[in-house]
Amino acid sequence: MPQGFREYIRWGEDEEVRIANGTRYGFPGAVWSATPDVAVARRIDSGEVYVNGGRLNIDAPSGGVKESGYGREPGRSTFWSSGR
Repeated sequence: MPQGFREYIRWGEDEEVRIANGTRYGFPGAVWSATPDVAVARRIDSGEVYVNGGRLNIDAPSGGVKESGYGREPGRSTFWSSGR
């Protein structure tokens, strides 16, 4: 297998949103597109959704969607208190 080979599975937008929302958890997610489609990202019920990339902003609120985490808390104190 060539180095860097990746297999991609493609669904329609409605199917992608159904799969992303079809869990009781609100895990972080990402939308990758040649034309950034924020409308699809807004339909995903998740604590964090990145469009064409992502980065960690430790000062931004995070989590607290569905049965994930302990609530939506902002900032560094939550980051450090939620780890080991």
